[in-house]
Parts: sequence; structure tokens; C-alpha cells
Amino acid sequence: MKPGLRDPDVNTLFQACCSIAKVIAKRLPPDQLLSLLLTMLEGLADPDRNCSRAATVMINSLLKERGAVLLEKVPEILAVVHAKLQEVDQEHVWKAAQQAVYILASQHRVVVVSSLLNSPLPLDSCTCALWRALAPDPTLASQVLELLLEKINRDVPYKENKSFLRGSTSERVATFLPLSATCALHELMSVPESGPAVVGLYAELFVTLLLRVSCTVGVQLPKGLLSKERKTLGRGQPPRTLDPCSSAVETLKAMLIQGGSGTVAKAVADAGGWELLRSMERHHEGVALLAGAMAKYAGPRLSPIVKSLAPMLNSIYDSQRVTTTAFFAELLKSNVVNDLVLLESMMDSMTARQRDSCTAVRMLALRGLGNMALGSPGKVRQHGTQLLASMVNGMDDKDDPHNVVALEAMSSLSRILAFTEERDVRSMLLHIAIRIRPFFDNEKQELRKSSIVLFGNLTKFSAGSCEEAFFEQILNGLVALLLHLQDPKPEVVKACKFALRMCGPSMGCPALCDMFQNHLHEDRSLHYGEFMNDVCKHLMQNYPDTLSRLIATNLFYFKSNWADIRAAAPMFVGFLVLHVDREHCQQLDLDELLAALTILLKDPVTAVRVKVAETLGRLVRIA
Repeated sequence: MKPGLRDPDVNTLFQACCSIAKVIAKRLPPDQLLSLLLTMLEGLADPDRNCSRAATVMINSLLKERGAVLLEKVPEILAVVHAKLQEVDQEHVWKAAQQAVYILASQHRVVVVSSLLNSPLPLDSCTCALWRALAPDPTLASQVLELLLEKINRDVPYKENKSFLRGSTSERVATFLPLSATCALHELMSVPESGPAVVGLYAELFVTLLLRVSCTVGVQLPKGLLSKERKTLGRGQPPRTLDPCSSAVETLKAMLIQGGSGTVAKAVADAGGWELLRSMERHHEGVALLAGAMAKYAGPRLSPIVKSLAPMLNSIYDSQRVTTTAFFAELLKSNVVNDLVLLESMMDSMTARQRDSCTAVRMLALRGLGNMALGSPGKVRQHGTQLLASMVNGMDDKDDPHNVVALEAMSSLSRILAFTEERDVRSMLLHIAIRIRPFFDNEKQELRKSSIVLFGNLTKFSAGSCEEAFFEQILNGLVALLLHLQDPKPEVVKACKFALRMCGPSMGCPALCDMFQNHLHEDRSLHYGEFMNDVCKHLMQNYPDTLSRLIATNLFYFKSNWADIRAAAPMFVGFLVLHVDREHCQQLDLDELLAALTILLKDPVTAVRVKVAETLGRLVRIA
């Protein structure tokens, strides 16, 4: 080796250093190993690049030959490497440090991972570089990814911190280790060479990170980390921010890209899905966009994902049950679950979720069952009785104060009716019609619209033995449907037009049916006064015995919150009175009607008072 040391050629000197390093690594006494290694690590920052390269060679040789005995010193060695990186900003030094960490991790990966996980958050650029050093080797990368997944899955994602302020809600604070592991995963998967390892663990990574996102929505950083975040800001440095949910979302996005599903990540981004995933109110919508993109662009990946996610339907965390149910519900919109022979088990899972304690889960489960009409219509006919029972149970949900489950039940039932057998529907027809009637006048536009559309769809099944009983239900809802043609929301008006067109053939009055078909086009304006005049004429000619019933129902709408409906109700009454035969007038309680009109005459809205005055004028003919 001596001639090599005298040679001025840099490459020859380098080879001589390599030979010396190997000899020293093999012969060095154990008690001197750590001391030499730490000294060589100091040499990484030597201003003479050749000296720095020589130190690198010695470090690599020492670690390769003797690294196995350094288990207990791994944290200390990593700390020194990190410190050197903070001192020197030269590429060859960083590469040398990364190589040293890689060699160390190949011998003591559990300790290296544990030590790096204890690094302060947010991760500084030096720690990020050390994590990335573990990515290029597919075998080591896979093992490290598995360790990080285990860290995320074994610890609780957050802790509840009760505030001392009276009446305030508890705050969810992220736990350190899963947060650190999520950040580490992001660094590893930002390295292109990590692709094969990510592909090999695709389903495990996807499921863990999706559930991690669900458990971090609205979760805060620990207060200690918040202060560290502020302290790490150097002069002129942009702030390094860390948000638990955003970190999880970005890591999931990186996983899809490195796992060969960049089209999925782009589709979700184009639809605004990544932002929705972070939203407390609309998280499930983001999950649906992700599931839809997976079904479209990564269908073959779904089978192991579904199998891994299924147990999470029984998770102790509401958020994980919501996310899993939302994911399954959207998959049921695609035929891919049929192709992968997953539909039956997923349908059973959605049915079982109807007993979940979380309202959002029950709602999403019904959405999934309704989505079968889009993804697997043939299966809807096969399982019609079970699906109808689920929808009826949803409408009868007793723990649904805001009617979100009922709304989804009505919307989903409208979707599946087209694919169910008539005999299955008829057994429940009247129960459904009676149950949805109160929603016609609900304050929420969505409930009015969905209930009215569903009522229209039910009429398809009213022929035969149910015809007379369902006609009674049409009469019960007729006033509401006609008055809500003046609803302030255009979508509700369209729903009423649809429902009345559907009801027309069941009313036994061809002239009235023709009126509904000809005048109630969804996108065509309606001259409401003339229309109601003609409707009332046909009603009194064909169903004069319903006069008192129709007027009594109209009186209820004298107190409506919507001025246009308060104006339409007395007009409706006036036209009924105008066209009724005198012999049927005895049905009326004229005193009650006059009293109600007199009160309504004081309405603050001029248009309402005008209609009341017109109706009072028409009462003269029967007074």
C-alpha cells in the first residue's frame, strides 16, 4: 500500500485509502471502534474534499465490517451524522452521510427507524435526507415501510384534551409517533427509487394512510410541537408548517404516485378531492371521489384493499367507520365490484351498518345500497326485498334529528325502484307513502325535493290491488303538490311537476291527467292562476265530495313560512268555491273559513292580502 500513498494521482490515493480502511476495520480493537468512527464522522466536514472523501471511505468500511456490534450506539451515531449535516451544505458530504445511515440501517433497521422517529417535528432538511437514504434499496425500503406502518397502526391517532372552560368541547390532539411515522413515509415515498417497495405494499399503505387521513381531520398539533415550529424559523427562512391531516393527505398522494396510480391522484386533484378530504363537513365527499377514481383507474388493486378495509367497519373510531363506509358506498356505484366478486359481501356490510351508532355511517350505508342501481342493477332485482326493507328502516330511523338518514333513504329508494319487482314494492307501498308525506313541507329543500320525487316514483306501482288505497294517498298529498308549484326553490317546483305528471293517470280523470301532462313541463314556465282555476274546475266536477277535505288542508298552509304559498292557498280555496255546485257547499264550515281568511288578511305581504280579498269576493256565491 505504501507506493499508492506516495502517488500524487487522486484516484490512486483513493484506492490506497480503501485498502487501509479495510485493514483497520478488520484489525481495530473493539474498545477503539466507536472513538475512531466518531472521529471519522467529524472528518466529513473537513474543508479539504479529499480528506472528506477519505473519512467517508473509512466510515463505510468500519460500518460494513464492524457495524453489527454497534447496536447500542446507533442513536449516538445518528445524532453526530445529523449534526454534521447541519454544519455542512456540500452535496458529497450529504451523500456520504446518507450512505453511512443506509449501511447502519441494513444492519439495525429497527433501531435506526426508532431513532429517526424521535427526531423533532416538523422534520428539518437533514432528517428528511436521512429518511430518504433508506429508500433506494427495495428490500430495505420494504422493511422500513412495514415498520412505519406498524408504528401508525399500533398507537392511538389522537388523544382527547378536555378544556377547563365550562361548556366547551374537547380538543383532539395528534399523538407524536404516528405523526412522525407519517412524515417519514412521505419522505421515503418522495424518492422515485421507492416505487417497487411501494407497489409491493400497495394495499397496506393505501388502507393505513386513508384511515390515517380520516383520524386526523380536525386534529391539532400537540402544543409542544407548535412552539417548536415557531422556534425553528431561521432568519429569512420560510415557515415550516405541519398539519396532521395535510401531512396524511400528502403522504397518501405520494403513495399513489409512487405506486403507479398517478392517474388516480390527478383525477382526485382535478375534482378538488384532496381539499375535501381535509374538511370536517365534507370529508366523506373526498373519500367518494378517491374511491371513484380507484374504481376507474386502479380496479385490479381494489380486492385486497376492500378485504383490508372491511374490518374497519367495526372500528372504535367513528371517523374510520365513516371513511370506510363512504369508500365502499362509492365503489358500489361501479361495476368493478361485480367483476371482482366483491358485491355480495359489500352489500351485506352496508346492510349491517344500518345499526351503527353514528348517523353519518347509517346515511352512507344507505347511499351505498342505493348506488347498486348504478353499478349492478341486476343485483337490485335479485335482492329487492332486502334493499327495500333497508330503505324503509332508514326512513323510520328514530335517532335522526336532522333527517339525514331519511333523506338518503328517500333518494336511494328512488334510484332502486326502477329495478325492483312490483310485488316487492306493493307490500310496502302505503307505508312508504304515508311516511314521506310530512317531508313535503320540510324547511330543507333537499327533503322536500326527495320526498316529492319518491312519491311520484311510487305511483308506478299503484295499479291493481293497491289502486284505491293509493288514490287516497294522492288526495292526501295533492294540495301540497299543487301549492309547492309556488315553492321558492326551483328544484322543488320541478319535483312537484314530475310527481303530478306521474299521479295524473291514477286519478281517474282524463282531463286532469291531460292538464298535468301538457302544462307541467319541468323547464317551461306556468301561468299558475289559470292553471289552478282549471285544476279546481276538474276537481269539483269529478270529486265534489272532497271539497271540505281540500279546503281544510289549504287552511294549514295559511301559516306557511313562504309568502308565495301563503298566497296560493287562499287562491286555491277561492277557485274551489267558484267551481263547486251549490248542493255540495254544505260540506263547508263557512265560519271557520271566514275566520282563517280574516286573520290572513292581516298578512304583511301585499300579494297574500290581495289573494285573500279575491277569495272573500268569491265566497259571496255560497254565503
